[in-house]
Amino acid sequence: MHRRAGVIATRLFGLLAVAAMSFFALTVVPALARVTLPAYVGIWGETRGQCRGPIPARNTNAPVRFQITSYDQFEQHCDFKSVSRVKGTWYVRARCHAVGASAFNDRAIIWATAKALSVKWASEPRPLNYLRCK
Repeated sequence: MHRRAGVIATRLFGLLAVAAMSFFALTVVPALARVTLPAYVGIWGETRGQCRGPIPARNTNAPVRFQITSYDQFEQHCDFKSVSRVKGTWYVRARCHAVGASAFNDRAIIWATAKALSVKWASEPRPLNYLRCK
C-alpha cells in the first residue's frame, strides 16, 4: 500500500511540475520576449569610417559601445548608477574612469533614434553626436 501511495505522489508531483513549467512558458517567457532595449544601446561612431574597424576596436579612434547600464570607448568606461527616461530622453548618473585617471561621477542626457545618438555629458563642453554602426 505504501509503495502505491509513493508512486501516486511521484506522478502527482510530476504533473504539478509540468503544469508549473507550462504556466511559466506560456506567461513569463512571452513577456520577456516583448522587452525592448533602449534606443541608445548599440555600437556608435562619430563617422562611418570609425564603424568599419573591428569591434571592439582597441585604439583611440574606437567606436563607442552603449549598453543598458554602461558605456565603453577604448580606455574609458562608465557604469550607469541610475537611468531614467522621460519620453525620448534618458537621464544618466554614472561612475566613470579612464586609464591613468581617477574615477569620477558624471551625468549625461542621451537622445537616440534608430540611426543617431546625441550625448551631453556634464563633463563635456558640448554634445557628442554619433551614427549607429550596428
